[in-house]
Amino acid sequence: MHKEATAIWKGGPLAGEGRVYTPSGALAGTVFSLGHPLMDGLCTNPCEILAAAQAACIASMIAAEISASHMAPMEVEAKATVTLERKAAWRITAITVDVVAHAEHPDTEKFEAAVRRAEEHCPITQLFNVKPVIQARLFPAIPADVA
Repeated sequence: MHKEATAIWKGGPLAGEGRVYTPSGALAGTVFSLGHPLMDGLCTNPCEILAAAQAACIASMIAAEISASHMAPMEVEAKATVTLERKAAWRITAITVDVVAHAEHPDTEKFEAAVRRAEEHCPITQLFNVKPVIQARLFPAIPADVA
């Protein structure tokens, strides 16, 4: 599988802006900056895009692993936080992922094993030089007529 994206940056690092495009159209000229507070409006930055990729990958991998463990995943929500710090150079120094999952037939032991397998199989996790800290909680499925 090959996926691609194109980013175009115009201007200097503080006054410029970029746009990112994907063939799927999910990112269709989405404005990005270097993450400084001078940008107003709808704008992302590379660190936020990495956090989104980490959250999406872990959520889908946990759903797959829950399903393989004979628990029916109803919803898996993952919130990833990527910490970027400037030392000698800009570095990602921490990644945390907070996961809340709802599944039919919840089993805490199977769920914890599923989370470990998901972390091992998530290709985005493998990109980072720091190991993500994943905090995951499992709850019974919410009946459809209540949700």
